[in-house]
This record gives sequence, C-alpha cells and structure tokens, in this order.
Amino acid sequence: RSSLLIGILELPFCCTSLTICKSIQPYMTIFETYWIRGLLYVLLGVLTYIITGFIGGMFGYIAGTAFILDGALYILAHVRGETHTAADNTVEGLGVNTTRVKAKLAATAMGIV
Repeated sequence: RSSLLIGILELPFCCTSLTICKSIQPYMTIFETYWIRGLLYVLLGVLTYIITGFIGGMFGYIAGTAFILDGALYILAHVRGETHTAADNTVEGLGVNTTRVKAKLAATAMGIV
C-alpha cells in the first residue's frame, strides 16, 4: 500500500497514463511542499520500525532507515529553498531533452547515423 503512495509521489509523470494516479493525484498536491513530504517519509519510517518490532525481520529496519533518510533529505531540501514546480511532473522536468532524443531516434531510424 505504501508503495502505491510513494509511486504517485515520486513518479508523477506516470500519472499521464495510469487511471488510478489521475484520480488520486489531485488529493496529493499537499505533498508538493517538501517539508510535508519529508515528514510523511519520516512517519512511514517510524511506522515501519514499529511494525518490524512486532513481526521481526531485518529488512523492515533497512526500509525504515531508508524512509527516514529520504524524509530528512526532503526536509533539508526545503530548508535550502528547493521547491516543487509544475515542470517536475513532466519528462522535461527530469532533465531529458526530448527534442534532442527524438531527433537522434529519427536519424537512427532513417539510417543517417
């Protein structure tokens, strides 16, 4: 269940094709504020620790630590002034120059390269 939540938070460009993401994403806009997203991850980490304490196992502690570190990094990013922008929800927001990629693919398909 938490993996669906994390997928929607961290992979917003997937929401252009997945119906469930399109229906849930409007309710997730509060997590575009990095300190709130960081707090969510810290809480998920603590919850993972608690659950692992009851059922045992080592992987739960590793996952909980990863959640807490991720949350701490989001909080640090907020303190440094980083913000979420609308461009982050697109492929271009990932730093991919789609025009250049399309041109290279077209050239390769035509046998130019």
